[in-house]
Amino acid sequence: MNQSVVRRGRIRWRLAVGLIGLAALLAISVLPAFAHATLLSASPAPGEVAPPTLKDITITFDSLLCPGSTVVIFSGSFHPVSGVVSQVERGRELAVHLAAPLSPGTYTVQWTAVTLDGHSVEGSYQFGVSKASGISSWVIWVPVTAGALVMAGILMVGWGWVVHRRSSPRHAK
Repeated sequence: MNQSVVRRGRIRWRLAVGLIGLAALLAISVLPAFAHATLLSASPAPGEVAPPTLKDITITFDSLLCPGSTVVIFSGSFHPVSGVVSQVERGRELAVHLAAPLSPGTYTVQWTAVTLDGHSVEGSYQFGVSKASGISSWVIWVPVTAGALVMAGILMVGWGWVVHRRSSPRHAK
């Protein structure tokens, strides 16, 4: 076989491998450009009832966020809550630091996440704020009182049955 034919075959093989490698590298480097941020978790979580002492709201995403990312909180009547300051923390978190405690009720968190490639994704969820931070006294006393009334009723029925049975003519001696 001719030396030049072998040399041309090797050059073609190396060129083909190089082009395939370049195409694979371009395909891999382009994939993150099509990625959008996905909500991983939130605190308080969607549907959760938070205590009235809530001071911070944290939303975590699967992608790094840019400074254009924002959070707006709306009250139950869809009025924006004042004093809400949101910022990107630890790269993947949108944090909201509340200037004042939230009143009891339902709130909507509307977020916009901007990733490093410039794509933005929006979403929202709701959570509630409870009226009291501790257990109120009625939560303890109602079951205790109801249990005592049930026991008293059982004792009265049982005692009535015993008295009736003893006073019955066929059981008398």
